[in-house]
Amino acid sequence: MQDTAGEGRHLRCEGDKNELRGFKTFAPVAIAGIGRLPGTLIDRSIPITMKRRRANEEIEFFRWDRTDGLRVLARKAARWAKDNSAKLSKADPELPNTRQRQRRTDPLKSSLM
Repeated sequence: MQDTAGEGRHLRCEGDKNELRGFKTFAPVAIAGIGRLPGTLIDRSIPITMKRRRANEEIEFFRWDRTDGLRVLARKAARWAKDNSAKLSKADPELPNTRQRQRRTDPLKSSLM
């Protein structure tokens, strides 16, 4: 049974008494493909357009065993988010004006909250 109020909750029975409880659900998804996404997906998406590497471009492979510098960055980002969570939760950023702005679920705004 799905939540009809559209609050991102999925209803399940829980406990010995099988009481109905709404669980928050949010699942970001990455979709990769060649060409354009269908309109029903693109208006709910934050597209990241990639381009093919040129033959003369140098690349550096990612090494999981050399991520110590990223730990510092992750710690600083987490601290910044914690310190600014009240401001961020009240933020009302101006979003691009698109033809689909009437949609109740705005992916840009929900990703900022």
